[in-house]
Amino acid sequence: MFNSILKALNRKKVDSIKRYAMARGVPKSTLDDTSVMQLMRYPEATVITILDKFKSLVSEGINEKDAISKIESMRSKANSGFGITPTEISDFVIYRIKVEHSNSNSLLSEEVEHLKEITNHYLNI
Repeated sequence: MFNSILKALNRKKVDSIKRYAMARGVPKSTLDDTSVMQLMRYPEATVITILDKFKSLVSEGINEKDAISKIESMRSKANSGFGITPTEISDFVIYRIKVEHSNSNSLLSEEVEHLKEITNHYLNI
């Protein structure tokens, strides 16, 4: 039963990542040919993973600032950040994208705005 729950959650996350990636212009055919492990390397996966964890922590009664601190603590073990950690979730998501995907192209200003919109939309569903 636990494995079936994990598979269902994983499918939901993969579907979310694919929808978000397509919204950013990644062709569906590219995503269909991408393994889950490869997909988890996309910046979109970082966004969805952070937002899923954030929603989970807040639903447990943890305030938003502490939730962001907990996520930063976990994620910085693999990719340490720089400077002061933002306290707003949309700014935090952008910050982590820059930290964890620094080898990819810099985010354009319209992508930053799009990330903020996606973050706000995702948190309200």
